[in-house]
Amino acid sequence: MKSRPGVMELTKDWAERRIEDLISNHLSNGPSYFVGLFDNKTPVGIVTYSIENSNDSGNMPASLHIWDILYLNIESAINLWNFCLNIDLVEEIYAKGVPEDDVLESLLISPGDLNARLTTGLWIRVVDVINALEARTYEQKGEIILKVEDSIIKDNNNTYLLNTNDKSSPKCKITHNNPDIEITIQGLSEIYLGTFDLNNLIASGNINIKNKKIINTIKEIFNTEAKPFCPMHF
Repeated sequence: MKSRPGVMELTKDWAERRIEDLISNHLSNGPSYFVGLFDNKTPVGIVTYSIENSNDSGNMPASLHIWDILYLNIESAINLWNFCLNIDLVEEIYAKGVPEDDVLESLLISPGDLNARLTTGLWIRVVDVINALEARTYEQKGEIILKVEDSIIKDNNNTYLLNTNDKSSPKCKITHNNPDIEITIQGLSEIYLGTFDLNNLIASGNINIKNKKIINTIKEIFNTEAKPFCPMHF
C-alpha cells in the first residue's frame, strides 16, 4: 500500500490507538491476534484478527474476523492472505476495510464464494495544496502548472508548479508562470486520489485546459494503477 492513494503514514500513536480500540471493541468476538510480516527484519505487513466460535462451548466451526490487513506490496498481501486462509477449523472469514482491487479474489479456488460489498469509505477535500501535492507519490515524472480556484480557503487561490521528476519526493511551489490548467479545488481533490475521468471533469467545469499539450501529462502524473483506499480508521 506504499503507493496507494489515500493511505496515510502509519505512526506509533496511530498503532497504539488502534490496538486500544481493538481490545475495547472486538475482544468479545473471541481471542484476538496481531501478526506482523517481516522481510529481513523490515516490517512489510500486518494483520489483526479475532476468532469467534459458533457457540459458547467453543465447538467448531469458527468464524475469523479480520479487522486490519496492511501490506507494502503484492507479495506481502499474498503472504498475509494465505496465512489467514489457512488457519485451521475456520468456516467463514469476515474482513472489513479491504481495497476494492485487493488480490484476495485471485487467491480463491472458488472466487464465487467471495461475498463482497462495496461501500464509500473516503471523502477528501484538499485543504493545503502544496503539502497535499507533496505528500503523495506519482506514477510518472513530469511538470505541470495548475491555477487553483477555491471559494472557501482563499490562501489556496494561487498558481502552482508541481514537479514529479523525483516520484517519491515531489516538489510543489507557487509560480507566476502561465498555468497549463485551471482547476477548482473539487477537481483537484478528485484527481488527487488517482482515479478520475478527465473528460467528465472538463465537461463539469472543474478543469479548464489552457495548454492542450498537457492533457497526456495530467493523466500520466495523476493516474494510479492502485485504486484509492484508506485503512487507517481515523
